Amino acid sequence: MLETKSFIYSREDLLGQGATSDVYRGISKKDGSFCAMKVFRNKDDFSMKILRREMDVLSKINHENIVKIFGVETDYGTGKPILIMEFLNRGTLYDQLLEPEHLNGFSDPLFLYLLKDVAAGLTQLQISGIVHRDIKPNNILRSIMLEGRDIYKLSDFGGAKKVSNEDTMESIVGTEEYAHPAVYEKAFINKRAEMTSSRHLDEWSLGITLYHVATGKIPFQTKEGRRKNRKCRLEMLKWKPSGVISAIENENGEIIWEKELPSTCMLSRSLSKLIRDSICGLLESKSKKASIIPDFLADVEKILMKVPVHVTQPSQERLEIFYLNPWDKIPHLKEEIAQEWDIPGHEQLLFHGCIDLTLPFHSKNISEYPPTRPGHPVILIEKNLIKNDKVPDLSIETISFPEEISSKDSFIAAQICSQIFKMKEAFHRYNHINDCMMYTVGILNSMVGSEIRNMELLMNHFSDLVLEKEHISSLESVNSLKDFVGYPNIEKQYKKIKNLFNEAGEILKHIRTRKLKKENIHYQTTERKCLESIFQTVKADFEKHKNLIPEVREDFHKWLSQKLVTHQKISNLKTQLMMSTPLKRIHLNAEMDKRLQQQTKELIAISRKEAHRLSALNSDILQLVSSNMSYI
Repeated sequence: MLETKSFIYSREDLLGQGATSDVYRGISKKDGSFCAMKVFRNKDDFSMKILRREMDVLSKINHENIVKIFGVETDYGTGKPILIMEFLNRGTLYDQLLEPEHLNGFSDPLFLYLLKDVAAGLTQLQISGIVHRDIKPNNILRSIMLEGRDIYKLSDFGGAKKVSNEDTMESIVGTEEYAHPAVYEKAFINKRAEMTSSRHLDEWSLGITLYHVATGKIPFQTKEGRRKNRKCRLEMLKWKPSGVISAIENENGEIIWEKELPSTCMLSRSLSKLIRDSICGLLESKSKKASIIPDFLADVEKILMKVPVHVTQPSQERLEIFYLNPWDKIPHLKEEIAQEWDIPGHEQLLFHGCIDLTLPFHSKNISEYPPTRPGHPVILIEKNLIKNDKVPDLSIETISFPEEISSKDSFIAAQICSQIFKMKEAFHRYNHINDCMMYTVGILNSMVGSEIRNMELLMNHFSDLVLEKEHISSLESVNSLKDFVGYPNIEKQYKKIKNLFNEAGEILKHIRTRKLKKENIHYQTTERKCLESIFQTVKADFEKHKNLIPEVREDFHKWLSQKLVTHQKISNLKTQLMMSTPLKRIHLNAEMDKRLQQQTKELIAISRKEAHRLSALNSDILQLVSSNMSYI
């Protein structure tokens, strides 16, 4: 056990390592609270300069999205300086990106939480005139808030500095994968390369970090992998065309430029487009289109202000989140749907709960409606069904461990868990689609039932034998239509897969933390077999239910088509009856009555106005009479 004046720590409680220091979890001697202790390996001038720089920056900033500093102490045994900081119990953003569910990036809510926190921290740095110079997932720490969500904080300000407009880079700082092209070239290719201003370093590293979080991958990679063939990577960075946000080198050595986020990205298409534009601006290192941090913060403010609207189209098994301005109305949502799914606005029926959003009196702002969520979305029913057989298929890779136990086991285990997670999410999707299908059944049954009741009320007052026969025929078609039953036992199956994924996650933790020793081989072999067994079980269930999907989809499409036809037929009959001669006469009489009522109201209003005028005139006369009497 090692100690300082106020804290104790153990080398077993290592939290992370940097170029000049190691970070440990410490315990306060006073109250037993945890802290993070940044122990510098040396006491040389370079380390002291980093320490003083970090102290100088953090002591002047107090913000919830920037890690707090408590002071500096010295190790009693080694005399090494130690920076005492707040302890964040959820590790780093990089650790989070290694979790199986995030190997392809964050989902919308998580990404927006991160974006909000990082933007808030950067805003504070902008106010203080400070450039971080080493933004990356390892330098973004996270902790859990009282409401249960993660909070992200910028950390490691050893390379930070206060800059001016004329400032130029004095020393090479940053991390290879996230470094600005000029820094990358000078550090790894050409020591004599031209320096760049420190004030523009954060934009590039922030853009790479956001791409990593959105996709789970680092952009601009060679075919040999990370930190290989640096000359090829520099070529990507230096000659990147405007609008490009990523590039890969194929097997033939050709560079493939990408302007969009990959299809494996977990973000919704709507948010992907918004984020893609922000990332693109940050990665324009030479172009006049390049964003600076204030521009980026303004973009983030607009994104965070938008209202997410979850929309499900059960007939095509589509799920999407549309981001609208708070002042937008339902027609704006219909325009977004029309652009994304090619369904004209006049053919869209939109329901949220029991509310028909397409009725003309729904003119409220989007922000005034009850919020949507994945389990309670807006349901889209298209009036003219088009059969779509191009529903995306989910391919699952078969991954297994090699015969020999090695240090690669943790990576392979994470990949296996990632495939299990994909199947779990697929079951979650099927379960959600099934709920929306059943909800659609309820909506259409209610709509048809309402039209039938209206028709019957009309036919009780007016007799039309032809229309009555057609109405009876419609009722028979409604009664003969079998109810849609949906996916059998899908919710139960989803819960089973969810539990298996959690079990796989626990095994992954053991594999990651267990050291490669002879005495651990038995445990590691058992854990590997157990994880592979879970994968095979989940995959077998997935394939079984996957084969049911086309059949269920076909049944629902057939039911929906027949129900829509029936609803339209009854609506047309009601319209015909409404336009029949006796009813038309009543309608005209009613219109005449309305005109008479309006004229009566106008006469009453004129009479009241005249009465008020006469009353005022009478008051004036009385006042005049009384004043004349006073002279007599």
